[in-house]
Amino acid sequence: MRGRIADLLAVGLLSALAAPSARADAVARAADRLVAQQAANGAWAGEEYYTGSIAAGLANACEMTAVAAYKTAAENGGNYILASAGGNFYGDEAYALTRLSDISADPANNAWRTSVAAFYAAVSNAEGGTSGYISDLVAANGNISAGVFYIASHVVAAYYVNATDRAVWRNALIDYLGGVDDETANFPVMTLGVSLWALAKTGPLDSTAIDPGAPPTSPWYGTTLADLPSMLLGHQATAGAYAGSFYWRFGHDGLGGDASGYTEDTAFGALGLIAAHEAGFADYDGPIGAARDALAYGVAADGEVYEHIWSGGLLLYLFAGETLQALICQGGGLNDPGPLDVDMTVMGAVGLHANGPAPRSLGIVGIDTNGNPAPTLYALKVGTDPGAGWLRFVNSGAPLDRDDVYPTATEPEWHSATDWAGKRLRGLDPATSCTFYAKAKDDTEETTPVDVGTYSTNADRDCNRSGAVSVLDLLFTRDAVLSAAVIGTTGKAWATDANDSGDTTILDLMLIRNRILGID
Repeated sequence: MRGRIADLLAVGLLSALAAPSARADAVARAADRLVAQQAANGAWAGEEYYTGSIAAGLANACEMTAVAAYKTAAENGGNYILASAGGNFYGDEAYALTRLSDISADPANNAWRTSVAAFYAAVSNAEGGTSGYISDLVAANGNISAGVFYIASHVVAAYYVNATDRAVWRNALIDYLGGVDDETANFPVMTLGVSLWALAKTGPLDSTAIDPGAPPTSPWYGTTLADLPSMLLGHQATAGAYAGSFYWRFGHDGLGGDASGYTEDTAFGALGLIAAHEAGFADYDGPIGAARDALAYGVAADGEVYEHIWSGGLLLYLFAGETLQALICQGGGLNDPGPLDVDMTVMGAVGLHANGPAPRSLGIVGIDTNGNPAPTLYALKVGTDPGAGWLRFVNSGAPLDRDDVYPTATEPEWHSATDWAGKRLRGLDPATSCTFYAKAKDDTEETTPVDVGTYSTNADRDCNRSGAVSVLDLLFTRDAVLSAAVIGTTGKAWATDANDSGDTTILDLMLIRNRILGID
């Protein structure tokens, strides 16, 4: 049967898992629980040893969502590491401090970075140097899986601060990886995943042999760095109940338990493919998405994350931190945008709903980011013509000086999810069904357009969407004309802007009156 990377008392039992949900929702549930359960000293009770992995996950959550509480919790975890480690960091602790550096006000100059740089300098200058430290590290952890895990994290952190011996760390990782197999390692596939993550982030995946002297019976026989991504991909479950997760042994046997479906193997398998994808080695969007969907499934409704994604088992905060790292790590391929939310509420507490559907406009509530980082930009369009229907911002000018949106651009116009939220889409035809498409981009990648929802406008001059123009529409519009309110607020709904002028005026009232009288 499978064990854990370190021996801890079990703190949870089998539990029913949540239904599949958007990755962003899973991130929020897991991160919210970590914030709520953090101890006053900045660690998590009973899992102080894992503070680095948990804090790194929260730093990622902050980077994606810009939620201040996630950053505060991550920083509290970092402060615990600084106070308890005495300047001698585990690999995941050093990596966590670099993530805190990334989300600080000045990533190039901060206390987190300074502490990590000082650590690697001290290791290099100590008796035995970096190589001696690495040997002691592997020996102290008992099993090669734990040793390689920490070395991999150290590699990423050492390169982050440009440590003098960074290449020594990377070469050691390659050497020790060559000793990993189903007999020597507790978690061979997880060890492969975390190693590929570190190696792809810090150097080329080239023809360097993992173990030049490996016999034909070894998994490393003839294997080079360039072979690692395809090797890892071959250990992902592509069918069955646990599809998207990773096997935990090279032989794909479970030793009496499940052969796949575990959180840690899936998280670090995903991280390995993400790093290879980010390095431009190959396009692994599909396998990465499948792994991330599996991890999101494993986040329960209350934010708990268990040893096994589907069948539960041990409950640790560690698993939540690792899940957050894989769901929203740096780079690794953008997710397709989720559904577009358009306000289709017709009636409010008093009269028409202010931002509800209108004959020639619709109100955008927001776009589901589907787990993409906060800096990600989005482009929206109506219809399938790639050269038409893209939404663009147009300023209304004085006196309102507001940006409305029109489907008149011939190419994508990019804005953040925050900028799209609350905008009014104008220039539409009455009684028209509009299918919306969206795509995302960052500094290195742009997704293809995906269908994000279909919504329809009201019939011409039908303010209350009743299906017919009546005296009620006339009364609603009259009250809006008499109101001093700004359109889109209580007392002056967008639905009363019959001619899409940007405000409700006597002209709108006349148009509705004429329709009732049958004049036009």
